[in-house]
Amino acid sequence: MRGAARSNDFAALRWNRKTVAEALARFKEVASFQGNSRTSFTEAGGRKRDGSMWVDAYCAMKTADRNYVFVCYIAKPGDDPEFRLLDGENILRVYTFDELDAAFLEWQKLRHSVDPT
Repeated sequence: MRGAARSNDFAALRWNRKTVAEALARFKEVASFQGNSRTSFTEAGGRKRDGSMWVDAYCAMKTADRNYVFVCYIAKPGDDPEFRLLDGENILRVYTFDELDAAFLEWQKLRHSVDPT
């Protein structure tokens, strides 16, 4: 289609699938532990699959009694990301991209609450 953006065009954006994956890499590392019954990282969350989000990537940690998810939503190319920390379906906190260090500290604490090893 004439005039449609190509994947190379999105690389110029500050926030795209690649930069989101890079931002979530440390969250993925924390979520990668024996006993986690969720995928530690995915780039294809439900809102991406249904077309309501351009980027819907997340990291997750689940044990028998807890289900924590750190998700990144970008509605359309050029938008800033919104990061959410969830406990199941409940939003614990919403973060902007400049609050990722604080979000990561909270993510580490949650990891130790679900897997103290």
